[in-house]
Amino acid sequence: MRPVDKGIQPYDKISDYNEAKPYLRERLGDYCSYCEFPIVHIPEVEHKESKSKGGEWLEWKNLLLSCKYCNTRKGTVIKAGDHDKWLWPDEHNTFLAFRYDNGMPSVNEEFLQSLQDGSLDKAKNVFRALKLGTIPKVPYDDCRYMKRMEVFNMAQDDLEVWKRHQNDDNEDWLNQMLKKAKLAGFFSVWMTVFQGETLVQQKLIEVFTGTDKKSFNQNGEPVLRNGNFL
Repeated sequence: MRPVDKGIQPYDKISDYNEAKPYLRERLGDYCSYCEFPIVHIPEVEHKESKSKGGEWLEWKNLLLSCKYCNTRKGTVIKAGDHDKWLWPDEHNTFLAFRYDNGMPSVNEEFLQSLQDGSLDKAKNVFRALKLGTIPKVPYDDCRYMKRMEVFNMAQDDLEVWKRHQNDDNEDWLNQMLKKAKLAGFFSVWMTVFQGETLVQQKLIEVFTGTDKKSFNQNGEPVLRNGNFL
């Protein structure tokens, strides 16, 4: 799950939470804050603490962008006061909380258990509620899986090309690949496939709008902040 940096609240006052949508899109790019699905057509403003269960309707700190799938599944699971039961991509380095082996997400249990701070249970809550590991019986019942696997295969193909030509003068090819990755979405899939390829990982962090740069070191590797998960 891509860690993001929303920045400070960009408005003094709004009267409807959908007025925050253009600011969220500008700050975070058109990606679901949870599953990383590209959502150019119908991004939804998502309330971390459910607006129908007492969550703040208009406060920037309570808003993220979401795809229809994740927003529907999350529903009203997190009511006002339940914020600390989840990990949040705008508050934690969520890239460290999940793995993307062969394109499939899973909770990074061994790492989170080592922190001994309750992060493991919070990550499991997110994973279960959003059904991030769902493999639908009918592909179009949940397009997140189908699209993510398409991107995984695309990234695998590009990795093979990169390995063959990385010592060549291939700046144009790299830029084209990065444009493709930005359109395709699923930042964490690209980062996982290109693990160890420092230049590519650095560039991916740059081109995906809103990625939290403090969550990665200068080599593009995910890091803990100040010795903790925050």
